[in-house]
Amino acid sequence: MITFLCIGKLKNPNFLNLFNDYIKRIRLFTKFELIQIKDSDIETESKAILDYVENHKEKKYVLLDENGISYNSIKFSNKLKKHQQNVEDLVFVIAGATGLTTETKSHFKDKFSLSYLTFPHEMASVILAEQVYRAYMIINNRNYHKE
Repeated sequence: MITFLCIGKLKNPNFLNLFNDYIKRIRLFTKFELIQIKDSDIETESKAILDYVENHKEKKYVLLDENGISYNSIKFSNKLKKHQQNVEDLVFVIAGATGLTTETKSHFKDKFSLSYLTFPHEMASVILAEQVYRAYMIINNRNYHKE
């Protein structure tokens, strides 16, 4: 199962439509859950993220972070496949505009960077959804990814 734990909602209808399309495609391969935490200040958002993690310790977490590891699509799909083989529920954490506190970030061992560039959280959600879908297409030897 894949979960996106996000601060804020996707409000832009263009991003929302793209996001929903990729989620529909992802659901062909695995269960998907979207958890949206109301946007607020950095301390409140960070606490809400940590509360979720504390109540779901059995899951594997990956924080989207500009200082995280960057993967190409093939390596990302291999990483996702490994989680899938270990039957781990995988949660991608997407912070809001103000990010997360340093203390909150320190709770996450796995950090993943979509790019060296900074994206609005709505765009990051769409990009991540597309990359998760792409990874499942690669894992299942479907024609989508071009090298």
